[in-house]
Amino acid sequence: MARSLLVYKVAERQIIRTLKRTGSGVKNQLGRLTDRPTIRWIFQCFQSNLYRSREQTDFQY
Repeated sequence: MARSLLVYKVAERQIIRTLKRTGSGVKNQLGRLTDRPTIRWIFQCFQSNLYRSREQTDFQY
């Protein structure tokens, strides 16, 4: 359990550092740009993109 929390925190720190270094951000749940997203929010964004890409693929066939 502790190892998984460590990996979770390291990934979150890496994303935050990269966003600050590049001066970019991610929209949060309220639609505002943030440079400190949680890793859970990033995973949810990827998950919604995955569902959209599957829906588009199904639609094209």
